[in-house]
Amino acid sequence: RRHALGDRGLTKALGGDPNGALLDYDTVLSAPDCTPQARAWTLVNRAGVLHDTGDTAGAIADYNEVMAMPDVPEELRRIAEQNLAVLGAGGQ
Repeated sequence: RRHALGDRGLTKALGGDPNGALLDYDTVLSAPDCTPQARAWTLVNRAGVLHDTGDTAGAIADYNEVMAMPDVPEELRRIAEQNLAVLGAGGQ
């Protein structure tokens, strides 16, 4: 279910429904069985939506959380780092 919600959130984000995407991402992140990798992917995706909707501070917080997570896949760490640089918040 968690994976399906993450996918649905991405579909909503790409389809122009940022509020629906954020609700799905928040549900995934609040699930007690959310794995660290699922959390990292969801944070990266949510950060993109937050940035697109003007919540730069929220996006930075999500990217920073990914950067602070141990054992995050290098691909996700790189995405978070690059987006923090774009937002002018490299590793805040």
